[in-house]
This record gives sequence, structure tokens and C-alpha cells, in this order.
Amino acid sequence: MATKSELVQCVARQLALPSETVSVVDRLLAESGLRRMAGRGRGAAHMNEADAAALLIGACVPGPLKSVCERVRAFLELPFKGSEVRDAGQKIPFPSVSNSPDDHTFGEALTAVLRAATRGEIKAYLAAEADRREDKRIPNLWGLEVEFFTPGQTAFIRFFDRNLSVRNRYDQIPNDMDRDQLNAWAKEVNSDPSHGDLSVACRFTSRTIFAIAELIKGKA
Repeated sequence: MATKSELVQCVARQLALPSETVSVVDRLLAESGLRRMAGRGRGAAHMNEADAAALLIGACVPGPLKSVCERVRAFLELPFKGSEVRDAGQKIPFPSVSNSPDDHTFGEALTAVLRAATRGEIKAYLAAEADRREDKRIPNLWGLEVEFFTPGQTAFIRFFDRNLSVRNRYDQIPNDMDRDQLNAWAKEVNSDPSHGDLSVACRFTSRTIFAIAELIKGKA
């Protein structure tokens, strides 16, 4: 099981960020209720996948520390807006993720991806695919990526291999506006003086996901 300090160090190491900065982000999240309070001593709470999801968002998405909780909450609550797929009906093939309801959020999805790694679902899928390959010399090239885009709060979770490609989208773009209303909404979002004309994209991959999963399982 992962302690607060171990989770902070793991995220900092995987993302090549200063551990002091990640520690401040973690403390602010705890104070705002976005991750459980760790406590002290032998009875201290252990961090789980939901705690790790919040810390990853806080560490990845750029902006002033004083508003990190606002940014994390906004990304956690982003609704699922559909999938870009290679073939109709495809889903990310891990039960913890594929069984999510249609009205799930990005926070729930990222937690589910981490849980799929913790439970061994990702490695089990990859092993099964390897057994099914007729020509064992040809590797099953695959990838698992989590992406963040700001401003406008948009996120993606993507999995691909030789059989499928699925990219789940999460954003705050309203679905009930006509073109003029949507253009006005976009203009307001893009006029936020806190970022000017700067757009930022961040991404981490299965390397970070597996590292956190091993830590939560107690094998790091």
C-alpha cells in the first residue's frame, strides 16, 4: 500500500517534477478534500487509485499553485463525450474501464485505468493477446496514454494495439448550444487573461500508470 509520501515521490519521479512542488500540490488537495487525509503513524490512511488520479492531474496541469484545486476539480468532473475508434463498438479492453457507465467522468475514468493496472487487467490482456498471435516473432505494439489540454479543459484516455484503437474524450463543451452560442462560449473561454494566447498539452503513459499501480499494490 502507498503512503502519502511514497505517492508524492513516485509521481515526482515519473513526471520529472520537483518533489517539493508535488508535495505542495498534494497538501492543497488534501486540505480541500480532493484526496483523503493521510493521518500519522501506524493508523495512517493509505493512498488509493482515486488519490493518485487527483495528484496526477494536479501535477500535470499547469497553472498557479493557489488555483490547483480548482483546476483538479474541473478536470475530475469533465463528462465523457464519446470515443474515437478504429472500428464501431470498440472499447478500452480492461473491465475496470469498459464497464464504466455512459455518464462517467474523467476522474472516474482515470481512477479506473489505475485500478485496471493495480488489478493486473492490463497485463492480463496483453498476455492473452500475445498467446493468440500466430506469429510470435511479430510484437503486439501497443500504447496507453492520458492527455490534458488547457485552456478549455479537455482530456483524453487512449489505448491502441494491433487489434483496436480507442480514444475516449472528456470536455466541458456544452451540447445544448447552437453555433452562435457555442462561438460566444468559446470566445469567453479563450479570453481568460490567466493564460493569454498560450495553449498547453500534457501527456503521460503506461510507464507512470504501472509505477503507481505497483506502489499501491506494495511492490515498488
